[in-house]
Amino acid sequence: MNRTVEKILGIVGFLMDGALAIFGIVGILLLNSGIDLLEGSIDPADFGMLSDLGSFLSIFIWIPIIGALISFTLGLIGVLQLKRNPKTAGGFFIAAAVLSSWLLLSGILFQSLLYLAAAIMCFVRKPTKTIEN
Repeated sequence: MNRTVEKILGIVGFLMDGALAIFGIVGILLLNSGIDLLEGSIDPADFGMLSDLGSFLSIFIWIPIIGALISFTLGLIGVLQLKRNPKTAGGFFIAAAVLSSWLLLSGILFQSLLYLAAAIMCFVRKPTKTIEN
């Protein structure tokens, strides 16, 4: 059975997760380098609380990045399993959707909906029976 729609939804989903992880890592690197530049050019006594807040926030930015990386991995495994076993791929897509669903609530990305649609299609669509001679 041709599962092109599920494959496209899964690929778009894990590419969005990968992009989020890359942008998050670049953002953390820029945030950390910006704090160092800020402390070097301006008196740190004036902005000590801002520096502490930046380092505090950089710790919590890692949580969605790690979630996006795990969701990326689950989506990639789901796409790779799609041809062999669609039910297993649907399970991986649901796991990726659950893991990335908190991003939907923040309004940033909608890849959890893509994963969920691909998972539903994996479970609902029945393989077509071919007539053998």
